[in-house]
Amino acid sequence: MFTMDTVIDSVQTGKKEFVKTFVRQEDMADVMNRYIDIQTDYAKDATKLATESMAIVGKQAQQAFETFAKFDFIKFGNDMTKAFQTATPKAK
Repeated sequence: MFTMDTVIDSVQTGKKEFVKTFVRQEDMADVMNRYIDIQTDYAKDATKLATESMAIVGKQAQQAFETFAKFDFIKFGNDMTKAFQTATPKAK
């Protein structure tokens, strides 16, 4: 199954391979790899929270639509037209 974690891991692995290939100073490579690990954790947490947020928004939208669909527009229309009808004069 496709997830954002797969994309994040691919990008971050590419960064680590870049560091492994081009950074020869061991101290600098270690710091860069730790930074990449922190970026990975942050990106995974951010996408997880975004996914959860969108799920909640979707659920709320579905509930709102279900409530809207249950509304009786015919009855509401009849009630509104009665409110604006003019009174007919009574016969004397």
